[in-house]
Amino acid sequence: MAIAVLGACSRGEAANETLPDASSSVTAAHPIELGPADLPLPAVAQERTAEGFSAFAEYYISLINRLQNDLDSTHLRQFSRNCDTCDRLAADADSDSLAGYRYDGGELTIAAIAPVALTDEQAEIAFTIDQAAYSVIDASGRPVEGLSAAQMTGLPAGMIGVWTGDHWVVTNLSFG
Repeated sequence: MAIAVLGACSRGEAANETLPDASSSVTAAHPIELGPADLPLPAVAQERTAEGFSAFAEYYISLINRLQNDLDSTHLRQFSRNCDTCDRLAADADSDSLAGYRYDGGELTIAAIAPVALTDEQAEIAFTIDQAAYSVIDASGRPVEGLSAAQMTGLPAGMIGVWTGDHWVVTNLSFG
């Protein structure tokens, strides 16, 4: 897009005398497509509202669960900034992928969710997580020693996020 605009100006054509009207810009009514093709960010999660952040928190947990299908951390990183837990989950997925591992089980379920605390700077939400039993399986199909856990229920969790102009990103994620 920028190349086409610069190219038009470099040919000596006159610039527009007026700006486009507001109806031609991207708005919350026309959200942009973000996230993986098989799990796009829902439109409601692209709203700078308490409801939008709540939907975003649920979506981010879905992205974590998606690691069971493939260990692609791209979208965990796309929707987080300076989040230690998010970075650790993404790095673990990357190293497990390189080692030829896969995940068996471990799905996170939000058991309860509190109302969002929304300010001009950020949004915060608390929730309770249940995690299914899981094992990390090596390339030969055997469980990796020390990388499994029994089912856990009622784990306290929380998320803080900031608005980036067209969507939320996680800045803090905590479990337990």
